[in-house]
Amino acid sequence: MHILAGVTHKVDITDAKRKYYGCFNSILSVCGKSRNELASLHLVKSYCLPRLLYGCEGMLLSTLQTRELDIIWNNAFRYIFNSCWRESVKPIQFYCNIVPLSYMIDERKLLFYRKISSSKNVILRTLMCLPGASSDFMFLCSKYGVRSTASRDCIQGAVTCAFAGSVAAFLYSFIVVLLRMASCVFLYVLYVCRLCLCFSVLPSWRNK
Repeated sequence: MHILAGVTHKVDITDAKRKYYGCFNSILSVCGKSRNELASLHLVKSYCLPRLLYGCEGMLLSTLQTRELDIIWNNAFRYIFNSCWRESVKPIQFYCNIVPLSYMIDERKLLFYRKISSSKNVILRTLMCLPGASSDFMFLCSKYGVRSTASRDCIQGAVTCAFAGSVAAFLYSFIVVLLRMASCVFLYVLYVCRLCLCFSVLPSWRNK
């Protein structure tokens, strides 16, 4: 990632995406079409993902850039597991014990800020007191419900639990949609049966 010159803090992620896609295409071309999904995912996570996450904890990414990186990581799951491009990959990520990229960035930022705030270097602790870093740290702590002095395991567990909660909410909404569709189908079948019954009774009534 490169810092762009300007009045406000801006970051260019084009080079990170280019390196990621180059590594991703090389791995999948070697694995071939009859690849093992979990092995391919492990290779992509080990060699491609660091290209996107390098230096992200020290950068203030915009919401659009975070969303773009999230889409890139989700598309990797869709390509590896041959899933539909319109479907969510959150259940696949959950059962593979992998969180979305936005959660990874938040986790790395929390660990980075915590390490700086507890550093023995006075300059680093002073930089941590600046409005941008301190407000971002407090926002992430309140978002995941952790303290600023929380341990590494506590932060990782909080991020994982937050993702599990989003997956549960997604599955709940999916089940609700299925139940509504099933009720609509049931009402439609009932209506068709009533029509068939009416048309079967009508000729006998005319004959009388």
